[in-house]
Amino acid sequence: MNRLLIALITTAALATAAVAWLPDPLALSPARLEAPSAAHPLGTDPLGRDVAARIVAGLPGSLGLALAGLGAGLVAALATALPAAWLEGRVAGRALDGAAQALLSFPPLWLPLVVLALAGRGAAAQVLCVALVLWADLHWILRGEARRVLAEPFVEGARAIGFGAPAILLRDVAPNLAGTCLWLGLVKLRAAVMLLATFAFLGLGTPPPAPSWGGMVAESRDWFLDAPWLLAAPAGAIALSLFAAAAIAAGLRARLLVPT
Repeated sequence: MNRLLIALITTAALATAAVAWLPDPLALSPARLEAPSAAHPLGTDPLGRDVAARIVAGLPGSLGLALAGLGAGLVAALATALPAAWLEGRVAGRALDGAAQALLSFPPLWLPLVVLALAGRGAAAQVLCVALVLWADLHWILRGEARRVLAEPFVEGARAIGFGAPAILLRDVAPNLAGTCLWLGLVKLRAAVMLLATFAFLGLGTPPPAPSWGGMVAESRDWFLDAPWLLAAPAGAIALSLFAAAAIAAGLRARLLVPT
């Protein structure tokens, strides 16, 4: 896993440095549908825009928004899972669990489509959609882990000497869920990336001309037979991010012994 982390950090550093010498991702040119070359490492699109520059420029709108939505979902899940675990069997605890169960009963894309239709295609709306889709599943997993920690002897000792729910949940339970949250974040990052790519593919993601990986896949539909690099580049970027997240999650699980 250490080698993979080093490779990812190196790749991120190279991508950051590439911004300085890659052309403007929105600049039009007469070099349309050119195959990959020294001047254009990943070729150009039908408007003459450099595909490599658009892949790098699409990072914030693809991976960045995925990380933001995932982080929001984890924070929301932790905020509901801890009290739900403490209040198990009580009305408030059942209400939190019921809300998560109700959200899981809907098709994954139904609620995001409603939100995007009402709130528009802005970054905040996309982050909210990712958080909503991931929250219910994260709630149930973290709730189970919180119940496991609450049964530990040190928590029973804290209860015996008079510590209340806020102190126990924030001081004793939440820190013991940090490893699980990190592992879950890497596992669910794949779902967040795919969800945002789906939004963009359906025309509900980052509006053009701003590049996004899913949007670039959608734009390649009419050209991929004549210019396969238009599909290969964004699809490869998505696949690489999914593989990296899965590999790091597997290595992290082995080190933390996170239960499945």
